Amino acid sequence: MSTACWDRCIYHRGRHTEPFLRAYLGESHRHMLLLAGAGFDPRSTSVAELVARHAGTRARGFFFREERPRPAPALVGRADSHERKLRELLPSSTVVRVDIFAPDNAVVGARGRRPRQRSSSG
Repeated sequence: MSTACWDRCIYHRGRHTEPFLRAYLGESHRHMLLLAGAGFDPRSTSVAELVARHAGTRARGFFFREERPRPAPALVGRADSHERKLRELLPSSTVVRVDIFAPDNAVVGARGRRPRQRSSSG
C-alpha cells in the first residue's frame, strides 16, 4: 500500500501552532516562504504575524491579491491595509494581483493573463 504524499506534512492548529513555530522557526538555519492571500479578510495577517515573530528576516511572503471590477470601497480599504501590514511584517515579500473576472464578468482567474506583480518596494 502506498503512503499518501501529505502523510509527511506537519500539521498543527489551535494552541499547538505557536509553540511549534517558535521551536521550528527559531532555529537560525531555517528560512520560510509564506504563500497566502492579501485580501480584506481580517485573518489575512494572522499567520504572517506569527511567522515574522519567530523567523524575522529569514521569512518572506508571496501573496495573492484578487482584483475584481467595481469592488466595494470599504473592502478595498481593508485589503490595502492588510497588504501594507503584510509588507511591514515580511518586507522582502511580493504581492501578485490576479484578475478574477474578465471585462464581461466571465470568471477567468488568471487564465490568459500574466498576473501583475509588485515587489516589496511597491
